[in-house]
Amino acid sequence: VVNCWTLNKLFATAFVVASKYSYDCVYSNKFYAALLGLTLPELNDLELSFLALFDFAVAPEPFRWIKMHCIVTRIAFEPAVA
Repeated sequence: VVNCWTLNKLFATAFVVASKYSYDCVYSNKFYAALLGLTLPELNDLELSFLALFDFAVAPEPFRWIKMHCIVTRIAFEPAVA
């Protein structure tokens, strides 16, 4: 569930995965966890869950990217339930 309390963890996880995908030389998860204020087991679990959500396809084909973008956009702009 993504909400105002978990959004920072989602962005942190996306940052780690994007860094690992984009760069040849990356830091360890221990470094990223300390930098982002997470525990190492928590970051490892978040990264695994994030990658599983995308079926471990970090660079999905265009149609799949558009579909995920629409899902994320819809979630981000849904009105808050009171």
